[in-house]
Amino acid sequence: MWRDLKDWLLKNVFHNKCAYCETRIDRFYGDAEHYRPKGAVKYRVRVADIDEEKTARAEREAGVLRDHPGYFWLAYNWQNLVPSCSFCNSGEGKQNQFPVRKHYVLWKRCTPQQVLQLRDKAYPRAAGSDLYYLGPTDLDEEEDPELLHPYRDRPEEHIGFESGGHVSARTPRGERSIQVYHLDDPNLDTSRHLAQMAAKSLAATGYDYFLQWEHCSEREAWKRTSEGIWSKLLDRPHVAASYDYVQKYCKPCGID
Repeated sequence: MWRDLKDWLLKNVFHNKCAYCETRIDRFYGDAEHYRPKGAVKYRVRVADIDEEKTARAEREAGVLRDHPGYFWLAYNWQNLVPSCSFCNSGEGKQNQFPVRKHYVLWKRCTPQQVLQLRDKAYPRAAGSDLYYLGPTDLDEEEDPELLHPYRDRPEEHIGFESGGHVSARTPRGERSIQVYHLDDPNLDTSRHLAQMAAKSLAATGYDYFLQWEHCSEREAWKRTSEGIWSKLLDRPHVAASYDYVQKYCKPCGID
């Protein structure tokens, strides 16, 4: 099931690219990575300039905490599955990290009326129990994840890209996501820079075409180039970094 879901998402949602770093996945299978870890849940804190890994703790019963066993009930939920390259799902990447702003939720006590008001299907811990395992959307409200979800969030609101392929944070969630997904890897900077230069050439070609062959004004030529560039970049690696670069650095002088 993981393979089938991953393959469908990889082809139809992520255009054969890693959901985190946007590296192309062509000649290797990639991993079925779980946004919320299906096994142990970890997070890292910085102590004296050293990152220490901690095990997440969730409330088992009133006032009693236990090590979080992982979001096992979401193991086959497509909303919790993202295709990733092996690096992003390795020890250098995200692995079992899942930091939250509020508190970790293992299950929640709900009345029958409250169950009906949940946005996702919930599963009782046992037959007749009023303790429920929540779905992804309801968990988001309870936990407030610090990590961006590749297709439920709008990453461009939280992460930007500069010349040279460098990544930058626009919000605290963006900063945390850059750290955990290791998006500031210098090797990624190099790959993103190459993608940006290719996008720059593509934008210049489109702009010249609209000027010379469609006889557009400079403003209209750039407007049409800017509006059409996303679809042209979509199947290429590092589309977010390339698109951001074009919008920031490729606009002709004199066009506001």
